[in-house]
Amino acid sequence: MARYIVTGSTGFLGSDLALLLDQSGHEVIRAGRRYVAHHTMVHFDLGDLTTLSNLAATGADGIFHLAWSTTPAVAEANPHQDIATNVAGTVALYQFSQSQKIPIVFVSSGGTVYGNAIITPTPETSPLNPIGAYGLGKSFAERYADYYSNIGADIRIARVSNPFGEGQSAARLQGVIPIFAKKILKGEPITIWGDGENLRDYIPVRDVSIALIKMMSQQSASIRKASVFNIGAGVGLSLNRLIAILEEEIGSKADVKYLDARPFDIHASILDVQRALTLLQWKPSADPESSVRQFARAIQTKKTNDWTM
Repeated sequence: MARYIVTGSTGFLGSDLALLLDQSGHEVIRAGRRYVAHHTMVHFDLGDLTTLSNLAATGADGIFHLAWSTTPAVAEANPHQDIATNVAGTVALYQFSQSQKIPIVFVSSGGTVYGNAIITPTPETSPLNPIGAYGLGKSFAERYADYYSNIGADIRIARVSNPFGEGQSAARLQGVIPIFAKKILKGEPITIWGDGENLRDYIPVRDVSIALIKMMSQQSASIRKASVFNIGAGVGLSLNRLIAILEEEIGSKADVKYLDARPFDIHASILDVQRALTLLQWKPSADPESSVRQFARAIQTKKTNDWTM
């Protein structure tokens, strides 16, 4: 068994990944800005590079880097801060992993880095063409991954689509599935930017965690270039179809309000996951529609609705 650092371990995906690593017998060191009881923690802040020294003493065998302090809307409002904190902090973490000679799996964005891709589903060989600040930040981090790989670092990049599942907070305003489900349950209006026909690739969070561990378990990444994998369902759902599925399972009609589309919203984001299937022997556990229905049924059987707070 191995010892792994997980940055962003208090987030939705990070907490699920850390739990799965624990359950698999690995030693997990959660690196973040706030203490979590009953877990091995080290203080780490992307905006404070002095905290990198806290990672050095851990003797970790690998790093899963999920920490990123912005959402697409937040990055659009303050791109300078996104670069200064997230991109600069990630580059420093690459340099640290190179000096310690340990692999790092960086969780990028499966949709925003490709922008409005020419090919859909989009393979890893497609050019990066972000149209928003968040995607630019992630793509800058990927370019630096190539740079550090060229000088000997072992970096693997996961371009993850839209993970969802129980435990995802609708209050953080990221993840349309819990947000929409909460609003339908409470009779609150849903705001759609555009006509609702934008396509997105949704994947259960546990599927993503399994893929990330498989990426870390690979042999060393190719010399002089970071190893890249799309991690998604490979199938898209429109926002309108997503709402219809949730309405059917919850048994309530959604109050949908349509507003003008935003310039940084992508028309279609669907990932080609053939490379992960071939090289990682990984595939999604179910098609997105079945997964969303299962999620909607699960949240209604819970005695509490903490996920909506």
